[in-house]
Amino acid sequence: FLIQVLSPWEAMEDAAGKEPSGGSPPPRVWAWPWAVAVVMVYLVAVPWIASQIIVGYLVDQDWEGTLPALGTTALRRFSIAAHMALGAICMLVGPFQFIGSLRRARPSVHRWMGRLFFVTTITSAITGFIFICAKGKLVGGWNMTVSFAVAGFAFGTFAAISWYFAAQEQYTRHRNWAIRSFAQIVSPFLYRYWYIAAAILGYDTVSSYDNGEGEDCSGEEEVCKRYFRPFDAIHVWTYWVFSLVVAEVVVFCLGRVGLTVSPPAPELPLDASLSPMAEEGEMGRIAKATIESAGTDPSPSALTSASGADAQAAAKFMNYFAVSFAVACVVITVGTFVGELNWIN
Repeated sequence: FLIQVLSPWEAMEDAAGKEPSGGSPPPRVWAWPWAVAVVMVYLVAVPWIASQIIVGYLVDQDWEGTLPALGTTALRRFSIAAHMALGAICMLVGPFQFIGSLRRARPSVHRWMGRLFFVTTITSAITGFIFICAKGKLVGGWNMTVSFAVAGFAFGTFAAISWYFAAQEQYTRHRNWAIRSFAQIVSPFLYRYWYIAAAILGYDTVSSYDNGEGEDCSGEEEVCKRYFRPFDAIHVWTYWVFSLVVAEVVVFCLGRVGLTVSPPAPELPLDASLSPMAEEGEMGRIAKATIESAGTDPSPSALTSASGADAQAAAKFMNYFAVSFAVACVVITVGTFVGELNWIN
């Protein structure tokens, strides 16, 4: 049903990504700014995962250290721990799926990591919904509850659509939905990351609940007053909508530039180049097919580029956008460690 609903949008992507005739040089799309941004975000994300999820939830089981009433029932404890742990796995796996050299050298590794990514994303979304149902209302009231539920739906749905197009061998569409999926998977941490940016600018951000000693969270509804301030109430929506907008900008620009994804070449066995019989038999055929494929299609993510001013303009916009985003991430991450901000919670 979702595929049918989204098919007009997919048709527009196909039209934008068609390669016109012409011989102009392909526009360059920079990968390094996105790599810098990912490294900066993960320099903060990995310690947060280690301290908050692994130590806080799984080891110490400090359910009330961050938010109230997380561990009042067994179902809440199980669902929030599973949701966070599975989300951390798919968040850590995600960046490797965009490494072109890994896809070229070992497409089977890409596929198996993709399966892990898909399973952990879907199960993380499901356990997140279970937690919402078990708690009834989140600490930010119905505003936060509805927003997080919609984000969780996008979280799992985008991963499912990405998997569907991979199974259908529609690799460009698979890439586009993988971009959208990863943007949503990293969003829960970006929710905290943008709070760091707000703190750098002087905003009095939400602090840890600290077992009742921190935030003013009281009453039978177990809500926290600070989440009802205008900035916080808006932020529970903008954190994942911003990620969606960024993903759409990237997908749109890739379509305008004309970057499409070709089927993967046969994988060359590790010892193929060492065997004296590599030119004969099945191994030789695989090696020959790989070399021939490399000659006409340099990678499993082989790129074809649309010519014309639109392609050049889209590539330039995407590059400038990526550099700006990377600079912002550098400032936030450096500010986190230099300023010794309370970013763990």
